[in-house]
Amino acid sequence: MKSLNINFGFLLVLCFLCSHLLADDYPPRPLPDSDRQTLNEYLGAGVVGEAISAPALPHGLNDLISIHNGIAWQMRVISGKAPGTVQNGSALLLDRPGGMTGIRLDLGDGRNVLFGQLDPQGNFMCYASEDNREGVISRFTPAQPIFLADMVPGQTREIVSNVSVADLSQPDVQTHSGQLNIQFTYLGAYRLQVPAGTFDALLMKSHLTGKVGPATIDDTVYRFLAKNAGPVAVVETNDVSAVLIYHEATRIGKVLVETTNK
Repeated sequence: MKSLNINFGFLLVLCFLCSHLLADDYPPRPLPDSDRQTLNEYLGAGVVGEAISAPALPHGLNDLISIHNGIAWQMRVISGKAPGTVQNGSALLLDRPGGMTGIRLDLGDGRNVLFGQLDPQGNFMCYASEDNREGVISRFTPAQPIFLADMVPGQTREIVSNVSVADLSQPDVQTHSGQLNIQFTYLGAYRLQVPAGTFDALLMKSHLTGKVGPATIDDTVYRFLAKNAGPVAVVETNDVSAVLIYHEATRIGKVLVETTNK
């Protein structure tokens, strides 16, 4: 009888540990062939490795990284325009009332800056993008997701966002408008080998379709994000305003060289 009590107690402890693990992690989820082919094309073969256990994200971006003091990174361009060059990106907090945290996200390409908000649930949403070279600003209502809280690997959430484009010299005068259909997917977690080292990173995918001004849009953005490091590898459009207005953009693949907390 004593042995039975010990075994029962052991089973209770084991069940508790298992339930704790299941609450924190999901099983590895292999990349779909089409996504792996795209990532190999733009990042290079061997950068994206095996699938690993993917963490739950009940608190969104806050479960991954703190940017309260700001974060900066260097990424090397692998494909697209000017391969081999190094870009310096950064994320800085902006003071905002009402419990929202504003974020200024510099993509590091010398022209595109995104403005977003991090809500108390950990959702990071982009409400505007500014192209300082072309001198235009695009606004999104509702905001586009960059990171969403409490998603399960393989899950897709769909958002319809209205887009308004204006010249920076007359930001209140709309020159183009349209609508984007956004499919935001938490694909899973994968082991990456980049110049900065080996990272276990989450993969978020945004597929955008729609029409803004004269442009018909069908674009996909991949973002690998690692705990305490931020972006590790990215496949994105080199010119945000061009894809929205002219659809003459070039896709670009970038991998992390160095990341620092400011």
